[in-house]
Amino acid sequence: MDESTHQDDLSTIYYDQTREAQSVTHQAEIQVDAPIGESQVLTVGLLSSVDTLEQKNNGTIEVDKAKSQRHEFYVQDDIFITDNLELLPGFRVQNDADFGVKFTPKLNALYTPAHFNEKNLKIRAGVGSGYRVPNLKERFYEFDHSAIGYKVLGNKELTPESSVSYQLGAEWNLHQNVNAHINLFRNDIKDLIATDLNKEKSRSDLKIYEYTNYQKVKTQGVESALNFTLSQVLSGEFAYNYLEARDLLTDTVIPDRPKHTYIASLNYLIPLLKTEVSLSGKYQSSEFKDSDNTITSPAHTSADLKLNTEINNQFKIFFGINNLTDNVRNTPSNGLDNRPTKGRYFYAGLQIKG
Repeated sequence: MDESTHQDDLSTIYYDQTREAQSVTHQAEIQVDAPIGESQVLTVGLLSSVDTLEQKNNGTIEVDKAKSQRHEFYVQDDIFITDNLELLPGFRVQNDADFGVKFTPKLNALYTPAHFNEKNLKIRAGVGSGYRVPNLKERFYEFDHSAIGYKVLGNKELTPESSVSYQLGAEWNLHQNVNAHINLFRNDIKDLIATDLNKEKSRSDLKIYEYTNYQKVKTQGVESALNFTLSQVLSGEFAYNYLEARDLLTDTVIPDRPKHTYIASLNYLIPLLKTEVSLSGKYQSSEFKDSDNTITSPAHTSADLKLNTEINNQFKIFFGINNLTDNVRNTPSNGLDNRPTKGRYFYAGLQIKG
């Protein structure tokens, strides 16, 4: 990945400051799936990766080939206890060159009640340990958007994030053409890696965000969706997500975690015209931008319209409008406003198949 940011004084004919970053990842993985009898599949794998990051400011090196290296060994056993019950125990061992060795076990289960066959009911449950080391971007990278009022700084003092997660979900057919699923989850997290507004380093015209560890965090919520096909030409989806993300030491909400998110989409096919029309929309509730919960990014709604028409097997034309509601962030936002950066946007084109 190559990325450049510029800081420009319009009174000059050149960029006053240019930051260039180069991030490279090399990864190799080998996985073996071995059936054991007729009711068990054992999966064993090895993964090795090396990441490097270099960043320059006007040609001067700021980050000199920072490097991270890790090796992982994982095992999962897919066991069919009965025709209706499947268990998936497993574990992963990660050895990171900077943060050492970590063992993370997990156990998932899938149950399909026999007396609900016609509804195709599936019940899923799981518990497991999670572990994530801070990546090079979170530790060293300086994301400089001073031109629009903010920076995001890496933090060399970050420690790994660990968690214990619980989930319980169900999926079923409410009707022949209506499918629903719901998932309840909870995560008890130690040293969550996330950004926070550094008010001491910030100025009125430049907000400074830094990656930090939140020592004790609980996240819990609900993910749900309803998919439907009303006819051969009309289908859609409605989804709702609820999230609580709380710092247990300060009893405040973790920044950039909206509590409510609604997503809806509708697709309509016009066979005579070989045309498909899609309308999608999203509502997101307000969210805090700082760990003190004193700054709020407002709730917002966005919608997109897309139209695709197939002329023949070779040509297709398309038209669309992004952000129909024309809901945009304040300018400059200083990183404090999470609404869309672009207003209503029209586009059209022609696709040619070779």
